[in-house]
Amino acid sequence: MVPDAPWAKEIRESWWFLLRMQSALHHGLHGGIYDSPRPTTADFESACYGLLLVQAYGALENALRHLRDDEVFPCRSSALGHLMAASESRLPWINYAFVDQGRLYRNRLVHEMQTVRAFTVLEYVRAVQEELKVWASLSIDELP
Repeated sequence: MVPDAPWAKEIRESWWFLLRMQSALHHGLHGGIYDSPRPTTADFESACYGLLLVQAYGALENALRHLRDDEVFPCRSSALGHLMAASESRLPWINYAFVDQGRLYRNRLVHEMQTVRAFTVLEYVRAVQEELKVWASLSIDELP
């Protein structure tokens, strides 16, 4: 949708950081091909995967703010929930409801300090990635 927007590189770099962090967490918590999993607590694993969730939705919020500033959709607020609602009819969302569910899941982590499950986090991260591919020109092939 905006492949040459000046801010698209910022979104790609943010997502590349998330993918590197995800890989490091996976190998650090679960071991590599020759390593065995490391003993951890459920709270520690939740905190680690919670970072991925926060990073993914931070990238989403950043992309939506830029699109709003580029007048793709109007929105007076910079809050993620408001940006998503304002953009729902203006952007070609693949699965708005699921991504919004993930936003609420992230909010429970951040505001209520609830634990998160790794698999659930990875599903939401993947959903955000698919949205960013479509309307923020996130191309995984172009990552460094």
